[in-house]
Amino acid sequence: MIALEYFFILTLLLHLSWGENGDGVKYSRDFLLLFQNSGLGTIDPLSTFPKELVRLEPTASKDYNKRHDFRKRGRRGGVRQRLKREGPRRIPLPTITLSNIQSLRSKIDELRANVKFLEEYKNSCLLALTETWLKNQDSGTELDIEGFGEPLRLDRDPAVTGKSLGGGVCLYVNKNWCKTVVVRETLCTPDIELLSVSLRPYYLPREFPQLFVSVVYIHPRADADAATQLITNTVRRFQRISPDAPNLVMGDFNHCNPAKSLCGFEQYVTCATRGTKCLDRCYGSIKGAYRPLRRAPLGTSDHDVIYLTPYYQPVLKRVKPERRTIPVWSDDSTLCLQECLECTDWDVFKDAFIVSLLYGDAPDHGPVLSEFFDWCQSSFLHINVAKTKEMCIDFRKSSSVLSPALIDGQVVEVVQEYKYLGVMMDNKLTFESQVDAICIPTRAHPRQPVLPRCRHPPLGHFSSVTAITHRSPSLSPPQSLLKHAARNVAKRLIYAVSSVGKVWLEEL
Repeated sequence: MIALEYFFILTLLLHLSWGENGDGVKYSRDFLLLFQNSGLGTIDPLSTFPKELVRLEPTASKDYNKRHDFRKRGRRGGVRQRLKREGPRRIPLPTITLSNIQSLRSKIDELRANVKFLEEYKNSCLLALTETWLKNQDSGTELDIEGFGEPLRLDRDPAVTGKSLGGGVCLYVNKNWCKTVVVRETLCTPDIELLSVSLRPYYLPREFPQLFVSVVYIHPRADADAATQLITNTVRRFQRISPDAPNLVMGDFNHCNPAKSLCGFEQYVTCATRGTKCLDRCYGSIKGAYRPLRRAPLGTSDHDVIYLTPYYQPVLKRVKPERRTIPVWSDDSTLCLQECLECTDWDVFKDAFIVSLLYGDAPDHGPVLSEFFDWCQSSFLHINVAKTKEMCIDFRKSSSVLSPALIDGQVVEVVQEYKYLGVMMDNKLTFESQVDAICIPTRAHPRQPVLPRCRHPPLGHFSSVTAITHRSPSLSPPQSLLKHAARNVAKRLIYAVSSVGKVWLEEL
C-alpha cells in the first residue's frame, strides 16, 4: 500500500512538472480537494521518514515529547561562547594563557598552530610564558606569532645569576586587544626574574585607568623571602602610580608564596599545574575576577597550560543607575546673580558668624542654624563645617547642657576659646588669653610683664591696642589695669562684630 502511494505521488509530480507535451498538466481545485480527502495523499511521517527529516509539531502527550526531542532555539550563553562570538575587543579584563613552556624555541611551531586553529589561544589577550630558555642570540623575528605583537622577553643573565641555562620569561600581547604597551620594570637576580608592563587596551571599564601585568619566574632553590620582597616593592610602586588600576602577578612561583605580603590580592589558579602541586599561579587585586581552566601541556613540558577566563562585571552593569536632579540656571537667575555679585562686599564672608541669644533652659539654638544654612544654600555658598566652631558664653553658675549643633548632618565642634579678628575670646569673656598675649616681658625684668596701653585708638582697629607700650617697664601692671584692658578689648570686639558682619539674633 505504501509503495502504491509513493508511485501515485511520484507520477502526479511528474505530470505536474512535465506533462504529456512538456507544458505541464493543470488540475482544478475540486480535483485536488477530492484527492486530499480520498486518503491517498496522507502518509504517516513517523513510520516512513527519518525523524531528523521531519519537523514535528509539539503535542500535549508526554510520551510523544519523550520520544521526539525538539530543537532548542536561541544561542548558547556563557563567557567562552561570548568570547568566540565577539573576540577579545570588548571584554573588561584580558583572557590569559599561562604556561611554563620549557624552551620556547622548540615549541614555537606548536604554539603558532594552536593560535591559528584553537579558539582559546586565538582569543587570548595575553600569552604569559615562563622558562623560555632564550639567549641573546635568539632573534625576535623567529619568535613572532600571527595576531600578536612583538614578544616582550626577559632572558636570564649569566653574569648576574651565575646560571647559563634555563630561566627567562616572555609576554605576548594580542593586537586586537591592545597596542599601547609600556615596559615598566625588569628584574634579573639570582632569586627572581620579573618583567612588568602597563597596558591601555582599546576598551577598558571606566573604573580602570590602566592595567599592570607582571610575569615572574622564581628558581626552585631561590630565596623565597627576597623574591617576595621584590614582588611586593614592585606592586606597591604600581599602586602609588595608579591606585585604581588592576595589578596581575603571574608565573611559576615554585616554593614561593607571596600571598601574605600581597595584602588584598587573590590567587585565581585553584587547580594543580604540575602533578598534584599548584606551581603556576596568578595573583590579582580584584576579587573573583578570573576562573581557571586546565588544558593539556605544550609539547614535552611537564606543566599544564592554565587558561584564565574573566568573570568580572563592570560597575556600569553591576550597579543600578541613579537618577539625580541638577538645578539649571535660567537667564533671569543669571542676571540676578550678576547684580548681587556686583553689590556684595566679599570681605564680610571671610569670617561669618551667628549670635544666638538663649533664655532660660533652652536646649538648642532653634531654627537660626537651619535658616542660616538655607540662606547659604540659596546664595550658593559652601559652609566648611570642619572650620566652624561653637562657643557658648554663659555666666550662670549652673548652666544647662546644650544639644550639639548640626549643619548639614555634621556636628559642630564646641570650643572654650576662639580667636576672632585677632582677639582671643573665652566662654566667660575674661579675655585672660588675650591679656597674656599682649603682655610683653622686658629684657631687664623678664618675670614682670608690661601691659601695652591703648591711648585713645580709633574704634575697630585692634592693631593700635598693641602699638603703644608702657613707659615704665620696672612696674608690674596692677589688677585694675588688667581689668581695664579686658573691658577695653571687649568694647572694641563688640564694635568690630557689629561693623563687620551681619548678626542674626534669635530670642527663644
